[in-house]
Amino acid sequence: MKMRMYNAMSDARGKSARLGGGGSKCGVMMMAYGAPDSKYIKKALRTIARIRSESLPPGWCRGDPTLTEIPVTFVTDVSHEVFLSLLNDTGVSVDNNEGFEELKVDGKISEQWSHSEHGPPEYRWYHCQAFKQAPYDLMLYIDADVGVCDVDRLGKLFSEMADSEADLGYENSTPKPGHPFSYLMTNGDGDNPHPAGVLTAKDKESWAAEREPNAGVIFYRKDHEVARKWADDVCRNLREAFTLPGVMGDQYAFRAANWENRQALKKNVFVESKKKSRKNKICRYEGSCRTGCAVVHGWRYFET
Repeated sequence: MKMRMYNAMSDARGKSARLGGGGSKCGVMMMAYGAPDSKYIKKALRTIARIRSESLPPGWCRGDPTLTEIPVTFVTDVSHEVFLSLLNDTGVSVDNNEGFEELKVDGKISEQWSHSEHGPPEYRWYHCQAFKQAPYDLMLYIDADVGVCDVDRLGKLFSEMADSEADLGYENSTPKPGHPFSYLMTNGDGDNPHPAGVLTAKDKESWAAEREPNAGVIFYRKDHEVARKWADDVCRNLREAFTLPGVMGDQYAFRAANWENRQALKKNVFVESKKKSRKNKICRYEGSCRTGCAVVHGWRYFET
């Protein structure tokens, strides 16, 4: 199905701009929607230009040792012509994302999804579709408010992810258990709602212990079967979540898919430090570019 926007924008089609390295084994996917002068588009283009600004030594992508750049796929509703004029990159091609499935739910989409500051429900639906239709075997998905501190650090992070053989790599949505914003997408309730498979007392205990991932920066191994199943499960849980009154955002679906695949899924869960540290890789809460992070998630990156 072709990508469509919600309600009044139902005739608009999302576009996917692939920048270099078509058919590559490794790369970054980014999404941003809205007016060309919106902060989402402007910041996304800045990050894309940063990634494209430097080459890397061969070998950073374990699946393609000859690759010397980090390919980027950008999903947006900005027109081809406007996109090219904004980025000023002659190596860009734009085409329809034919593989993205149309959002269909059983029942009425809950009000909190339809009136979100983050746009129509389809924008969150595209989030799970990014993984189901991943263009790279080892993909880093990033939101529009993610900045790249250093391209070389990012290349090394790709190498580390490949060497770890993990299916996913991300940070939790809060720096530690018991944080005031724990289970942010279910209003702080770690018990409810929950996946249909949460039945026994042991299930309930393990579900409550399952941390909510920060879905704005995720490494994903499309070439791993368990990761592909996980992506399917994210979309299924997200489709169900659209009708649940207690769910405020799509990270619930990512948490649910993690729980359902907990026995088989291998995860790299990154942590960070305020001080300069080798463990600073993906940062949102305490780390910064100055403390060695490869990427920083949050608008504060662009304000410094």
